[in-house]
Amino acid sequence: MRFIFLPEDSLQSPLENRHQTMVISVIADVADIPKATNVNEFDYQRYQAQNGIMNDLKITRFTVIANAQATTPVQWWQNACHGVRAWMIRLSNQLPKTLRLYVQGLFLGYRADNFYDELKSVTDLGLIHLFSISGFHVYWVIGLFSAILNGCRVPRRVAIWLLMLALPHYYLMAGAAPSLLRAILVAFLGLIAEAGHRSWTPLTVFGISLLVGLGCHPASWSRWGGS
Repeated sequence: MRFIFLPEDSLQSPLENRHQTMVISVIADVADIPKATNVNEFDYQRYQAQNGIMNDLKITRFTVIANAQATTPVQWWQNACHGVRAWMIRLSNQLPKTLRLYVQGLFLGYRADNFYDELKSVTDLGLIHLFSISGFHVYWVIGLFSAILNGCRVPRRVAIWLLMLALPHYYLMAGAAPSLLRAILVAFLGLIAEAGHRSWTPLTVFGISLLVGLGCHPASWSRWGGS
């Protein structure tokens, strides 16, 4: 289900100051995603179906019932990561406009309403997509935390384990996109190889990440050609 808030300002503003996972009641219209009108048009309906999205849900009114209560450790972990992501998005709102859009779009997987209008030249060139699909942001985050841990004189073996523990958290906090999963897996396998003093070929790393990625998102094969 794809959610569309109408009108955006009046509905999204009450959510801006919340960072917990919530249970909400909504009044909405369910509609089919438009099909391609001719053979040469991009089939947006098919594309969304590959993501498991079959309908549009146009929300006109909602009521927050309560904060969601986790019933399992996994749910608590997921809710905590989403809460941190919401907090980081609010924190990044204090950055200058262009930098804010870059940080939120690339490192947090969040597209503001004015993203495509403000960064038209960037979106036309596909730079955000290029950086995302290449895993640039994942390696940048790993490099940053590696430098911090090295500055704190943390032994490299301990730092590797801390980074491997941090990667699944970052996967959720950055939007959990299929392309991000591929980048996370490649970085994770690189850390495993370093911890085990092994040297894997790029083809081996890509093959393992591809198999795991297909197990999680079978339709991702059709979107990984450029990666």
